[in-house]
Parts: sequence; C-alpha cells; structure tokens
Amino acid sequence: NGRENITLWRGTFYFAGRHDLFEKHMRLYYDAYLQPGIGHRENFRAQADIGIDFPVWKGVAFTTLYTFSHEHVVAQSIIQEDKILSFGITCNLKKR
Repeated sequence: NGRENITLWRGTFYFAGRHDLFEKHMRLYYDAYLQPGIGHRENFRAQADIGIDFPVWKGVAFTTLYTFSHEHVVAQSIIQEDKILSFGITCNLKKR
C-alpha cells in the first residue's frame, strides 16, 4: 500500500534438528520458522535453513548452507523472497 513501515505482532512456530550420518562423516542440520501476523492472516514470513558439514579434522569441517526466506507483505522497495547458498570452513575450538 506504499507505506515505509509495517507494525505488526507475530507468533512464531519453530523447529530444528541435527543428524549425524554415515558414521559421523557427515552432519545434516536444519531449522525453520513461520511467523503469521496476529490478526492479519495474509501477512506472514517464513525462513528455512538446511546445511551439511563434512568433518575433516578435530573440530574443522567443510560446510554448505542453503537459506530461503519469504515475507508475504513487505514495505516498498524491499525484496519479498531471498535465497542464499554459501560454502565455507567451520572451526569448533573446545576449552578443556
């Protein structure tokens, strides 16, 4: 409708998980949420992430992550949908 700001209360439905596969040679992880607008059913947003880690050495892993986000009603000049695919290296340092 041309407004620059949208003020709205939202509820949140969230789930997440992580699974070790192939005798812990690969980790699959994911999370997602849905946020419907309270009192405005047509105004909702959603996001989902899914990633895979390939451990290579004590706390070091190659990783890839796919993120999808969608917002049904957006302010003017805001993108309604976004998709990101990223790759990298993770390092998990543990203090003993």
